[in-house]
Amino acid sequence: MEVVKGMTIINVAVLTDFYFFSWSFQDFIDILDGYKWRNGLYNIRVKKLAWHDTIKDLKPEKFDVVIIPAADTFLIYLKSLFSPTAAYKWKNTLNHFVKKGGGVVAHCAGALLFCKLLNHPKTFSEILSNSERGKAFVLKTKLLWNISIPPFDQILSGNPGESAYVYYTGMNTTVSGEQTTGGIPIKVKINRKHPIFRGYKNNFCLVRWIGGPALIPEKNSDVLAYFPDKKVFNGYRIHRWRFTCWRRYIKTVLGENLKFLKENKNPLDLPLGLAQTSWKQPCWEKTEEIIPLNIPNHPAMVAETYGRGRVVLSSFHSEKPIWDTTKTRLKEVDDNKGNLWDGVVYWENLTKDKMKRETDWMVRREVAWASGKVPPEELPPIG
Repeated sequence: MEVVKGMTIINVAVLTDFYFFSWSFQDFIDILDGYKWRNGLYNIRVKKLAWHDTIKDLKPEKFDVVIIPAADTFLIYLKSLFSPTAAYKWKNTLNHFVKKGGGVVAHCAGALLFCKLLNHPKTFSEILSNSERGKAFVLKTKLLWNISIPPFDQILSGNPGESAYVYYTGMNTTVSGEQTTGGIPIKVKINRKHPIFRGYKNNFCLVRWIGGPALIPEKNSDVLAYFPDKKVFNGYRIHRWRFTCWRRYIKTVLGENLKFLKENKNPLDLPLGLAQTSWKQPCWEKTEEIIPLNIPNHPAMVAETYGRGRVVLSSFHSEKPIWDTTKTRLKEVDDNKGNLWDGVVYWENLTKDKMKRETDWMVRREVAWASGKVPPEELPPIG
């Protein structure tokens, strides 16, 4: 924390180097950077940190909070295998930062960097995500979550679980960084006793959920929000889609990835290329199976401490806009020749002008509280 001419500056680092999902960090920057409150007494400054920047610059004397946007652990897992020294430095940097009092705000899959799964890992993604290689450090909170990368989920368990609500809505916008219409706006029950929500007038808040986990805390952690019950999610049920072109896919992959390697691209980008090739194939078939969800009634936002640092874990995306679900419907494409690149699940008649940024205040209060530098009564205003 800096104090300049009586102004308290909260310095925030947003990590940007995450494998499949880099589509949230700009939202955090737009919401936070330059934001002032209490007549300029507090000011938030944001800086993006890539992989090597994190090792070099993420220090408690430089930053107060680090934000982990929607992320996955592929990059860290691969770095641990092929660049173990760099991976160790990266993890140790993050570990030291939080132990010494730095705050963490991690949304959705950002929690994978710190939390083990409560459920037994079945899919390829769950096995990798639960590995120590993919963790910066391990918190007490566990994740109840079915996660997988289509079509590789079919090799082991055959079901992408909650992560279908990311992949099925179109990976072209996810990879490009937009991720405009994925997920579901849901009403979560909030804990108004916690400083982040103290002063909020209602018991429920409409937020954007995009396939995130249930967060299962230990006794000394605070639950800040709960998912709604099963009846709510039953209104947004979707089917599992099956990939049917393995022979064609293998031929395409061989050709495309030989070209990829000849162009001297980063070999660590190869797994993303493998996945994208399958997502673009018009070989996805809707099954009769409904995607099962584990999250109803479970915690959706949790706060705990690690060393001297405060950590906020959120399954939902307070940094994303929401919309009125009574004026649109979640639908699936009718034919069986869809592809995951363009999406097989969509919101009917939803346009950007119908999407409203109504939870930006929550992001600001998460960050200010996690910094440990702002008294509860002086957190950013609600609304």
